[in-house]
Amino acid sequence: MIGPTYPPIERMLPHRAPFLFIRSICELFEDCIVCHGVIEKGHYLACGEEALPILGLEMGAQAAGVHAALRHRHTTSTAPASRVGYLVGIRHARFHVKALPVGRALRVEAVAQGTSGPLATYGILVRAEGEEDLMVEARISTWAADDPGS
Repeated sequence: MIGPTYPPIERMLPHRAPFLFIRSICELFEDCIVCHGVIEKGHYLACGEEALPILGLEMGAQAAGVHAALRHRHTTSTAPASRVGYLVGIRHARFHVKALPVGRALRVEAVAQGTSGPLATYGILVRAEGEEDLMVEARISTWAADDPGS
């Protein structure tokens, strides 16, 4: 059975290498998205096989951005495209590890907790693929505009 197809991540986020961490969408629900993220080997913010766990917050924000783009497409019937989006707040950030693994698939979940116009709040969870233990968790707030001048 073939699963759903999604537009390329690059069409939904303004990020590019080396800061485009989200590689694919695993699952999509109305209020949640699960993605694969990777910090590539040789990334300049990595030290050997490890990277700062704060990059998990960025992965979560990117997953939330993809979720918002796909929800926007659903409500407007237009193809998702990268929009101006901002991470405007981080609350309750917890880093359960001293470093994230480099070159390994990470499971990144963004769960919508509320929206009001262009403002949204997401709970984010980052784990190593296939593992239960959390590596990073936080609640983030984002703002996305339909028009770059907004």
